[in-house]
Amino acid sequence: MTDFWQRLCAAGDIYKGHYTGRYCVDCEQYLTGDVGECPVHARALEHYAEDSYFFRLSRYRDRLIGHIEANPDFVRPETRRNEVLAFLRAQDLTDLSVSRTSTRWGIEVPGDPEHVLYVWVDALVSYLSALGPLDAPESAAWWAGAYHFIGKDILIFHAVVWPAMLLAAGLPLPNAIVVNGWLTITGRKIARSDPSTMFDPRIEGGRFGNAALAFCFLPTVGLGSDLDFDREDVVRTLDADLANNLGNLVSRLVKFIVRRFEGCVPAERMGELVADARDGAAQIRQALEAFETARAARQLLGELARINRHLQGSAPWREPDERRVRAAVGEAVGALAVTLNAGWPLLGALAEGALAALGSKAAPAWTGEPVVRRVEPAHLPVYARRGA
Repeated sequence: MTDFWQRLCAAGDIYKGHYTGRYCVDCEQYLTGDVGECPVHARALEHYAEDSYFFRLSRYRDRLIGHIEANPDFVRPETRRNEVLAFLRAQDLTDLSVSRTSTRWGIEVPGDPEHVLYVWVDALVSYLSALGPLDAPESAAWWAGAYHFIGKDILIFHAVVWPAMLLAAGLPLPNAIVVNGWLTITGRKIARSDPSTMFDPRIEGGRFGNAALAFCFLPTVGLGSDLDFDREDVVRTLDADLANNLGNLVSRLVKFIVRRFEGCVPAERMGELVADARDGAAQIRQALEAFETARAARQLLGELARINRHLQGSAPWREPDERRVRAAVGEAVGALAVTLNAGWPLLGALAEGALAALGSKAAPAWTGEPVVRRVEPAHLPVYARRGA
């Protein structure tokens, strides 16, 4: 923090003054404009007046606009990028109060123990300082791959204040700021100040499984959108997407292979199912690389549905031709292994369990394809229904 502060001072972007304004204790933020309460926490603002150090944020408006315009993916999704640009174009930026004398909690301003740094200054700098000394090669190597994932209510801090501070310090900006929506309960943001919005993720994770609960949120919520938690909807979604589409599929295949082939996965292939699965896996990875998890999850579910349709259509349990039976089952297992490997970032332990049931001995990987030769029914069920 000291090194970063000295860089800001050396750039001439820190000066001492006096600040008066309305402050939200929960946000730890001054709010401007004609507002009497915090729009996020719905509580009255407190009036603060104190000596303060200021950061010359006003110097960086044009450079920020230029960077965001030249790098369309710097703020994602596009709606949030447009929000930041509208904020910057609508007004001149005012300099930011970056220290407090009204509290003793915090990091002292280097060289002035009467002031502590505003929490949003040292919090932002911790993204960098956690990596080590600012000039260390190891820090630079990690920072070169930096992406910030944030909530929409702290967008301006991360897309305006933080980049401006980095520019002033002569340091590179992160690759992108990816903005998520809120997890809400009956339409309200989860907040410590509102007990009616609280739920225990440990209890819900125990009820549904952590990996399943996480996946439930993915297919329906696009990047940046809010998600409203409803337990009955979660049950219906997981029963349809995981118990039926994935769990039953793996169970049917594994049990059939045990009965018909003594557990050995047929090596025969027939048709385009595996080739289609490889195309689908590439689309899943492409969506994940663009942080479009909803698109990736929908593609994954589509691939699982395609394999289910293949089994229904080929009906190997009724097919008299042994060669066709082996090819239909081998094709389904091959396509499923490819799909689960690509879907592992979305399904987590569920993909690991399903691949283990199919007989894969290796952990899922971003590249390559699992090798499956003998199923392991001990890993069943992959996911069972939670509904009635």
